[in-house]
Amino acid sequence: MKILKKSLKWGLYFLSIPISYIIAALILSSISVDRKMEPQASDTSIYISSNGVHLDIILPKENINNSLLADLKHTPGEEYLSFGWGDENFYLNTPTWGDLTFKNAFGALFLKSTTVMHITRYHQKKSDWIEIKVHESELQKLNNYIQNTFQLNENGHKII
Repeated sequence: MKILKKSLKWGLYFLSIPISYIIAALILSSISVDRKMEPQASDTSIYISSNGVHLDIILPKENINNSLLADLKHTPGEEYLSFGWGDENFYLNTPTWGDLTFKNAFGALFLKSTTVMHITRYHQKKSDWIEIKVHESELQKLNNYIQNTFQLNENGHKII
C-alpha cells in the first residue's frame, strides 16, 4: 500500500509538468496583441515555416540588410534565406515530435544551454510557407533582431 501511494505521488509529479505546460500554452495563446496600424500599406512579404516542432522565419534575400548578409554563404540563385534559432540539443535531436524526450524538452525549457542559428537557403518560394505582410519599419526591426542574435568573433564577424 505504501509503495502504491509513493508511485502515485511520483506519477502525479511527472504529469504535473506537461499538464502545466498545456495550461500555460492555452492561457497565453488566448492573449492577443494588437498591432499599431500605420497608414502606409504593408506590401513587403516575409514568410514563416514550421515542421511542427521548429519554426523558421524566411526572408526574400532582397529584403535582408547587407550587414546581415555579410558573413552568410549564399549564391545569386538563392532567393530566400530562412532563420531558425533555439537550443542546440533540442534542434539537433528533435526533428519531429516522435523524437521528443523528456530530457531534451526539460533542458530546452529550463536549463541554460548552447543555442544555434539554423540558416537554410532556398532557390524558390515553397507552397507551404505562410506569407506575412509587413511594413518597412517592421522589416528593419526584424533584420536588426536577427543580426543581433548572432554571436560575433573578436573581429566583429558572425560566428558561423
